[in-house]
Amino acid sequence: MNHVPHPPRRSPADLCALLVVSIWGSGFVFQKVALDEFNVWTYVVLRYAGMLALAWAVMLWHHRRTREPLLPPWNDRARFAPSGC
Repeated sequence: MNHVPHPPRRSPADLCALLVVSIWGSGFVFQKVALDEFNVWTYVVLRYAGMLALAWAVMLWHHRRTREPLLPPWNDRARFAPSGC
């Protein structure tokens, strides 16, 4: 009897890796289009502001979901300062 092996199941980690690679790869296209539309400094400011807004949105979403504090305690903030947090 011939046994036909089933293809391996895709795990959530595989799908996340595919998503990350797709976003990373398409970023080059969007960057080229954006640099054709804006000057370099406008692009840098918009990119930085967008990532800052996205980071705060993720932090707020996490805070509402888990009720963990948004920021580290005052006595730990000196350790986070080198990372820019």
